[in-house]
Amino acid sequence: MKTSFKALLFLAVLSAASGYGQETLRGNFSVMTYNVAGLPYWINDLDPYRFPTLGQKLNNYDLVMLQEDFWYHDDIKKTANFPYESIPKENSWSEWANGHIVNDGLNRFSRFPMRDFTRIPWGICYLYGSDGNGAGSDCLATKGFSVARHKVRGKNDNEFEIDIYSVHMESGGTSEAKDFRIQQATMLFKYMKTFSAVNPVIVVGDFNFSMGNMPDLYSAFSTEAGLTDSYDTLGVLQKLKGKIDRIFYRNSNKIKMVPVRYESADFRDKDNKMLSDHRPEIVWFDWFEITPDPEPNPEPASQPEQIPELNPEPASQPEQIPELNSEPVPQPERIPELNSEPEPEPSSQPEQIPELNSEPVPQPEQIPELNSEPEPEPEPEPVPQPEQIPELNRVTTDSSNEPIPETNSE
Repeated sequence: MKTSFKALLFLAVLSAASGYGQETLRGNFSVMTYNVAGLPYWINDLDPYRFPTLGQKLNNYDLVMLQEDFWYHDDIKKTANFPYESIPKENSWSEWANGHIVNDGLNRFSRFPMRDFTRIPWGICYLYGSDGNGAGSDCLATKGFSVARHKVRGKNDNEFEIDIYSVHMESGGTSEAKDFRIQQATMLFKYMKTFSAVNPVIVVGDFNFSMGNMPDLYSAFSTEAGLTDSYDTLGVLQKLKGKIDRIFYRNSNKIKMVPVRYESADFRDKDNKMLSDHRPEIVWFDWFEITPDPEPNPEPASQPEQIPELNPEPASQPEQIPELNSEPVPQPERIPELNSEPEPEPSSQPEQIPELNSEPVPQPEQIPELNSEPEPEPEPEPVPQPEQIPELNRVTTDSSNEPIPETNSE
């Protein structure tokens, strides 16, 4: 029992360290890559009237990436019923002058909204290889890759954005063709590092090489771009070792895609003729939303829950402290101090301080004013002054000699 418990504990820690968290199934979608061999009829010997039938067969899928959709896009569009689609490229005059008689052929149909649709030409092609075999057909087109950001919708209005690339690489088996494919893969990886650094990614197309004939380049899609071959996930890699039409994918930190089904459809017309020299390759994906594990979060989250519970208790103490502080504010200690200073209670402090201070200040001002005004009135004042004590003192001092004449003088 101890050993099994330790093993289970180790697995639990390992799963927590993986960083995936909880995975919730949100929906599913299908992706098709299909080279439709759409060169003009005077170059291609396939029936030019096959495209309306081809377009109708696309309607059973969600995301359709076409290669070599050069010349008959309008015929495909007549029967392909999708709310979103790309607009075919129009070659510039310089491209026509350089012999590019058709565009890149990279068009798409989608059940989901898309934005930031971009076409990137390789800018390189070759006419003749070292073995003398030509590959001029590649130079007739402005080959490259296209990318758009699709908003995939699932159940209950759940959705996520994914970057989907459609690729058409250089054809041919010469050393020059292989070198060009390596350069083209390098261009693709470099672009993905900037444009798709965060979003999940799906890369599909006609790569014109297989796991068998260019194993190093095939491995680079995993080592350099972090892509996974959906054929490998579905367990059909060895069976499809020679396939040049492939569907790679890469998950993100928030979205996990899981291939759940693969089909190599056999599209034929009413006469049982193949609608292209390639077969459409389709993969169905389930997609999951990744959320953090709830188990490690509640434990540290419970601690802060206890901390705020402890905090309100000391917080209640300062509530008592302000109550005590508020009591001494209106305490009678200050009131008696106020009462002790102004002994007459009926007279308020503002009455005592301003009135007492104001009264003595104007009184001496009035006295000099009165003294200055009655300067002509000193006569009546000295009249009573002789009646005052000093004058009586004079009489008393002189009373021994002449008290009576003074009374007569009055």
